[in-house]
Parts: sequence; C-alpha cells; structure tokens
Amino acid sequence: MELLKTEVSYLKGLIEGVGSSNNEKSAAVWGQLVTVCDRITDELESLAQAQKELADYVKALDEDLDFLEAQLQYKQEADEDDEGSVVVQAGATDSGNTV
Repeated sequence: MELLKTEVSYLKGLIEGVGSSNNEKSAAVWGQLVTVCDRITDELESLAQAQKELADYVKALDEDLDFLEAQLQYKQEADEDDEGSVVVQAGATDSGNTV
C-alpha cells in the first residue's frame, strides 16, 4: 500500500512540474486524475484494514469453535464410557423386604 501511495505522490509531482508548460485544461484533467488516484489509494487502505480486522475475527471464532469441538468430543467420550457401566450406590438398603 505504501508503494502505491508513493507512486501517486510521484505522479502528482510530475504533473505539477509539467503543469505550468501545458494548457490549463490538460492540467485540470491530470489534477483530477491524481485526486481520483488518491481516493482509490485511501479506499484500498480502508479495505485492507477492514479485511485484516475480519480475518482476526474469523481466527478468534475458529479458536472458539475448536475449543467447543474439543469439549463436545470429551463429553461424548465420557457419555460412551458411562453407557457400559453399572452404577452402584453405597449404603442403599432394601427397606421392609426380607427374604
């Protein structure tokens, strides 16, 4: 992006240097062209920043999703281990029934 800004500034300097020898209409056209180039450069810079912020946000979401997937996997493995086992409660008595 800095290279683009440098090139636009260089173009602006060239046009200003040559502008005095050309007619006014041509200088106005070239001046407007440089203005448009400046605006395009600024807009590209904004888009690049927005894209970086979006990439950071997506990365954070991906990390959160990885964490949730690991938690879900752990929970599923724990549930599978519990399905095959019998739970016995200590201290449970059969009240009133004698055999």
